[in-house]
Amino acid sequence: MNGTQEDAQMIQAAISENWRCDWAGQINSKVTFRLTKDGEIFDIHLTRGFDNPFIIKAVYHALLFSMPLPAPIDTSSLLSTCTISGDGQHPVFQVEFSESPGKPLDEEIKAIPAATKLPRHVFLYGDGAKRLDNLCQLLFFFPGSSELCGEIGKVCSSVGLDPQNSRDWIGIARSRNPEVPIMRNPSVKAKQSAQVAIAALLEAWRLRHDQSVLYKLEDAWLKFAAAEVLAASKADPLYLGTAALLTEQYKTACEQYDLSIKEGNALSKTIRDSMRAPSDKALLNNLMLPANYLPKGDVGEAWRPILNWLPVDTETLLVERKASNESFQADWISFFQPLVVEEGGKDFKASLGYSPKISQCETNKLFLNTEDILCIHAAKTFKPPDGLGGGSSDAIEILILSDSDKNISKKLMSRIQNECIYRQVVEGVEVLTFLERPWSYGSMFSGNSICSPCDGVIVSANSLAQLREVLHRLRTTPSERAFPQSLAEWKEVDTSSKLWALRHFDRSYLPFNKFGMYDFVTTKTQETHDEAERKESDYTLGTEIGFVFSSNKNKITLKYLSKDPAVLTSVGNHWRYMFNYDEYSEKQMSAKDIPATDDPSMRIDGDVVTVNGTMKEGGLLSMSLLMSLGYFIAI
Repeated sequence: MNGTQEDAQMIQAAISENWRCDWAGQINSKVTFRLTKDGEIFDIHLTRGFDNPFIIKAVYHALLFSMPLPAPIDTSSLLSTCTISGDGQHPVFQVEFSESPGKPLDEEIKAIPAATKLPRHVFLYGDGAKRLDNLCQLLFFFPGSSELCGEIGKVCSSVGLDPQNSRDWIGIARSRNPEVPIMRNPSVKAKQSAQVAIAALLEAWRLRHDQSVLYKLEDAWLKFAAAEVLAASKADPLYLGTAALLTEQYKTACEQYDLSIKEGNALSKTIRDSMRAPSDKALLNNLMLPANYLPKGDVGEAWRPILNWLPVDTETLLVERKASNESFQADWISFFQPLVVEEGGKDFKASLGYSPKISQCETNKLFLNTEDILCIHAAKTFKPPDGLGGGSSDAIEILILSDSDKNISKKLMSRIQNECIYRQVVEGVEVLTFLERPWSYGSMFSGNSICSPCDGVIVSANSLAQLREVLHRLRTTPSERAFPQSLAEWKEVDTSSKLWALRHFDRSYLPFNKFGMYDFVTTKTQETHDEAERKESDYTLGTEIGFVFSSNKNKITLKYLSKDPAVLTSVGNHWRYMFNYDEYSEKQMSAKDIPATDDPSMRIDGDVVTVNGTMKEGGLLSMSLLMSLGYFIAI
């Protein structure tokens, strides 16, 4: 057996150096893992300490951020065990090695069903998707295997992906990002999806040692850990609450912890109290943003530095200027809620379908008499809904106040901090998380975690992982940004409009995003709706570019960018139909029957189709625009 005491001490020191824990109490945790020859950690299993989410987070963070570890000479049959004791602020680490040979890789690969011949398609589904999953699940146990990466490359090449590209591996991980149902027996599918995401993200990190990839890897591992906590739970509400908190299912976590407290569990009460405890001021660290990261001057141009804040694989950007005296208007489009609302007010009902709570109305009053606020919605990783309704995404929402109103951001954070259920410091910034948001101002969706990284700016997100990536970018200020200036969409979108949006199809994620590409899918298959009759020629790699629109009240301009002339014609006709749709008409004309008019007008110039029109039926147009931005809606 290889692995000396000196090796163990070096690994202990590396893990200790990366220990970050919000828990001051006792620790009794054990975890096993393996090492690649390059010192990457894989095949992690929690074997003791399933009850405390703060410790579990600290353990996985310390392991992953210590990579690459000083690995023993031969790791092929070596299992590492790390025991953590002491307390959260002064832990003691003990690393030991044992022999534990695995199965030969060639036998494992032979056990995976072969896929039929994969034609060159845009979307990966069927046999190709199944084989990719199976290979990545095996890669989870054999990271860096050239044989496995070669087989994965054969599948990926059918949809234009390259296993030598770090971002393409991230696209695979995003497509398999698991949701972990909180139940006594963990979902096998969720655990397998976590394995796929972990394997893909580790390959992405091997290709490019980017700390933002490590954060993604950490989030995937916490979902895997949550599944192991569930397997050990025996329906204990303490364990169920811990699994829920690890996966950002805050309502379920609070319910389970409260149930455990009623049963007399002291640890559950301590965890709940720790979640709500005031942040340690020593951990707070003001951001010193360079000029290209700092919104200032004209609010209408404040979106430009925000592009540096957003994750580089962000796919959709929606921007709108609002004022506090605006209300819902039936004859023009607005995607963000009014800044100021009244309890039970029709403005809120008309746009969201329900009335705001008193706390929301009171908080929103902070925005009275504000003249100019910029609302930004940025999204990626679109998913269809489980049933009827709209799909979801990983979304960030940012509000930017004018210089004269920037003090509102501090007032807001001070007002709502006592209503949060989780208070923590992320990248030196305090983040508050709520079960139900005590505000509704300028929002589009329901991101429940919020912070104010600098005066006059409020950021909320529906995923703490997303918010952390934004804050990490603010802390490190990388030069690479979302939506680089070289994109063709920037030449087509009118950013001076009151409301405008841009979507650029991410080549690394597009093969897994069939529902988010609804316009493209329906255009490509418009002649036949039978999957069996579709021809390989219906699918063309690399033709789709993006979509933009702008609106000044009821006047809308939209443009679809594609290198396929048939797509441009079909999409243009589709939008002319949308503008002419009348919900009260007994007989609707088909797209082909609608005569050419000046309103809406349609023209094709090179790779761009442009449609200009006046909104007549806002509900359908708003829904169609959302679908073109990636949000599949089932009705």
